[in-house]
Amino acid sequence: MIYRPTTAFHALSVLKSKTALTPRISSVASPSQITAARSGFGVRQLRGGVAADAGVHRLDISERSQLVGPLISSGGWKYAADRDAICKEYKFKNFVDAFSFMTRVALLAEKADHHPEWLNVYNRVEVTLTTHDCGGVSRKDVDFAIAMDSQYTPPPSH
Repeated sequence: MIYRPTTAFHALSVLKSKTALTPRISSVASPSQITAARSGFGVRQLRGGVAADAGVHRLDISERSQLVGPLISSGGWKYAADRDAICKEYKFKNFVDAFSFMTRVALLAEKADHHPEWLNVYNRVEVTLTTHDCGGVSRKDVDFAIAMDSQYTPPPSH
C-alpha cells in the first residue's frame, strides 16, 4: 500500500526533510498507481491501483464549518464574494519577500498539483483557492491554505 501525505503539515515536513513528496514506488507498481501517487494532497492511500479518495468533492456545510471555519476566524481567510472560493491577502516587507513567498508556494503547488489563483503587486500577494474539478471549495483548498500559511512570515511591525 502506498501512503500519501494526509495534511499540508505532513507534506511540508516531508519537503523540509528534503525528501520528495512522491513516495517510493516499487518496480511492480502499475501505471495507475504511479499516476495516483503523483497526484495532490487529496489522495490518501491507494488500494488495488485506485485512489481511496480520488473523488474530490465540494465541502458541505458541516465540513465548511469544521475545516474552513478556523481559517476564517483566526487565519485571515474569507469567502470570495463572487464565487465558491476562499481568498486571503498576504503583506510583506518588500517585493523580494513577496516573490520569495510565491516561489516557495509555487513549488508546493506543483507537488500537490493544485494551483492558486494569485496577484502580486509590490509587497502584496492576493490568493484565491477553489477546486475546479468540483466547482467550489474542497479539502484540497483547505490543505493548501494551511500549507501557504505555514510558508508566510509577517513583516516586522514598527
